Amino acid sequence: SKSKPMADSFDCNRLLYAGLSTAVMTMLLTKLHVGILVWSIVATFGVALVWGLYVRRQLGGYTGDALGASVVFGELVLLLGLAS
Repeated sequence: SKSKPMADSFDCNRLLYAGLSTAVMTMLLTKLHVGILVWSIVATFGVALVWGLYVRRQLGGYTGDALGASVVFGELVLLLGLAS
C-alpha cells in the first residue's frame, strides 16, 4: 500500500500541533466551553489510539481504507462531543 510510508512517518509533534491548532481555532470561532472542547479532543484522540492499535493488530499495518475509516471515526466522535 502506498499509504504505509506516510502513516509510519507521521510523528507525534505533527499530531499535537494539529490538535492544538484545531482546539484554539474552535474555541475562537465558536466560543465553546473549554470543558466540552477538551472532552471532545480527548475522546477523539482515544478513538484514534484504539483504532490504530486495532488496525495494527488485525492487519499488521495501515491501508488506505483503514486511514479513511480513522478519519470518519475521529470526526464522528468529535462532532458527538461538540453536540453534547
